[in-house]
Amino acid sequence: MEVAVVMPPMGDAAGDLVLALWHKAPGDRVVKGEPLFDVATDKVDMSVESLYTGTLTRTVCAEGQSAVEGETIAYIDESGQA
Repeated sequence: MEVAVVMPPMGDAAGDLVLALWHKAPGDRVVKGEPLFDVATDKVDMSVESLYTGTLTRTVCAEGQSAVEGETIAYIDESGQA
């Protein structure tokens, strides 16, 4: 099953949320808990861990692109996962 990866809430890090770096590319295996992407704001930069294990099927937010909290930025296929 394909699940959406969304831009997480950043709390007090108000302002623009920019997807700074993807740690994985479409087709790569992703494991829950490992860094998936980096987010940059005007106050903080941080790595965001994957909430899912599977294959990154596609990204819909490019590096350097802004996104809002809760916006879908990628999809992971969990097919065959326990």
